[in-house]
Amino acid sequence: MRWAALTLFAVAGCATQSAALRAVDSPLNAPGAGAYYEIQPGARTIGDVKVWSSGAHERDGALVVEVGMRLRNNIETPITIDTSGCGLEIIREHGEDVVDHETATSGDTAVAPGAMGRVWLHYTLPAKTDLSKVTAFDFYWRVSTADGPFSRSTTFQRVTPQRSVYPSPYLWGSPYWGWGPGFGFGASYYYRPAARPYLRPAPPRR
Repeated sequence: MRWAALTLFAVAGCATQSAALRAVDSPLNAPGAGAYYEIQPGARTIGDVKVWSSGAHERDGALVVEVGMRLRNNIETPITIDTSGCGLEIIREHGEDVVDHETATSGDTAVAPGAMGRVWLHYTLPAKTDLSKVTAFDFYWRVSTADGPFSRSTTFQRVTPQRSVYPSPYLWGSPYWGWGPGFGFGASYYYRPAARPYLRPAPPRR
């Protein structure tokens, strides 16, 4: 029993942290869901931007948040993602931290006229960051255009798998098909914001 307890403690101590994220402004409630913005620094709309996050994951002993941006340029001059005007705020219930500089950047920060470009920015979180105590991430960003700078911020919240409860009769599948009475637990998972728990009817199991 003592050996089993020590083994369990060792496994728990080695657990890694990760979090699926969605943009709060997205109409979709799923990991990686992004928000859309029209680029309008002046009187005209000159393009659009989609912003999403692939989540927070441990890499080489550090927690990293990856943010993606897809920019469409509809004018005759280049539009540039100004990484010096981008950063990530880590929001907690009692305070926040700011990561002003990305750890790595890949993709097309300068998008040619009539083209579309994608860029990924990686932000390493401060040591000892506890994802369970993070309520949101706020990514602020800026693009440079011939019409002037354009800046916005995109808030990401954690989403967690929620096993849904649904009433029967329901159709259950392979290797047989039939109807079952009473209540059951769905085999599929729905995603919901961690701070807004609720039960949602699940589709029939397949």
